[in-house]
Amino acid sequence: FPLTREGAYTVKFYPTYQVDSNYQRHCFDTFENSFTVTSVEASFGFESVGLCSEYLFYDSSINGDSYSWDFGHPASASRNTSNLQNSTHYYGKDSGDYKVCLTVTNPQGCQDSSCADIRVDYLAELSLYNIFTPNGDGMNEEFFFEIENERMYHLLVYNRYGERVFDTKQPQVGWNGRHQNQGKELPDGTYFYVLKYGYHCEKEDRLAKGIVEIVR
Repeated sequence: FPLTREGAYTVKFYPTYQVDSNYQRHCFDTFENSFTVTSVEASFGFESVGLCSEYLFYDSSINGDSYSWDFGHPASASRNTSNLQNSTHYYGKDSGDYKVCLTVTNPQGCQDSSCADIRVDYLAELSLYNIFTPNGDGMNEEFFFEIENERMYHLLVYNRYGERVFDTKQPQVGWNGRHQNQGKELPDGTYFYVLKYGYHCEKEDRLAKGIVEIVR
């Protein structure tokens, strides 16, 4: 029978039997046993804590004794589950919607589950440009690349004679059309860039080459 409230309970058993005749005696016996019912309630929270789609899942269940996580990420094979009370999971370069579930068991063997949907977006974006107009009008004044989730960035710019006129390892620093961003303005025309970069969660570096035009 279902019990809807926790607490201490006593069960009494009164076995008997059907007599076959009037000459048989009615025999009785009793047995009783006591047990305690405790509730269990599964609950958890989570947060993104890294640059490789890393998520920390922390238990907030009531009366839990053992834990079973399913991160909804079969591509991670054996890492898709965990029996730790608080656990970390890496979704890496995978993006999408994932259903994470926690099943909690209390010392008496009762279970409860809780699930939550999470959205994972791995960012690895680079926007390339090939023209800028450093003429003082406040628009398109610098040459730079928009990049997200980078672990390494090195931009080098050369003139037609192979002389390096600008380099930076900081994406937020753009080229203003002067030699190393100082001195006189360089002449309008075609320049050549080499961009060495890499993303978090990727071991290999990348390389982009192209031309950029100064137009005033």
